[in-house]
Amino acid sequence: MTQRKKLVLSVFAGLILSILISMTADFTAFAGECSDIRDEVVRIHILANSNTREDQELKIKIRDRILTECSDIFAPNGTKQDALNALSHYLPQIKLAAEEELERLGYAYPVNVSLEKTYFTTRFYENLTLPAGTYDALRVEIGKASGHNWWCIAFPQMCLPAAEQKTPPDQVFSEQQEDIMENSQKYEVKFAIVEFFESIGQKISKLFE
Repeated sequence: MTQRKKLVLSVFAGLILSILISMTADFTAFAGECSDIRDEVVRIHILANSNTREDQELKIKIRDRILTECSDIFAPNGTKQDALNALSHYLPQIKLAAEEELERLGYAYPVNVSLEKTYFTTRFYENLTLPAGTYDALRVEIGKASGHNWWCIAFPQMCLPAAEQKTPPDQVFSEQQEDIMENSQKYEVKFAIVEFFESIGQKISKLFE
């Protein structure tokens, strides 16, 4: 191989390496932002008894009652920890409200309400995208909890009806994080890669449970 070819190959290899390093650094930064988003969010996760039309409609009615029940429990401009503390304190009241609604509608399904760490795939809520991973969540299980679920964002209070109680999203998320959540098309491939690695981590963690 001539000296000229060696020089060209060396420059080309250096260029490829620099591109790979840049791409890795860029994705690492994106993954870090996704981790920070997960750390700041509390979700509401409601699982229907089954996928029958009747049970799915019932899920929506229980959802409406729970959202109303939760609308006044958060302190204005509170933190995520404040939200978790409030939800923990009001868990019995939220459970009772769901049970009362079920009874009012003529159903005898049991209902379980808890605060859990829950794994979610990449999900879309109105104009927002949340990256895959494990989130703190208010989990509501109706009956067998084997039907399609409904979810929303409890903190910041994006799905609660009492506007005066809300913590503004820009008080919680950075501009970069808001851009990631609001412009998913720009980050579609990165969202997919994050979900791939998060799903692997989830499977590995289950092996040690």
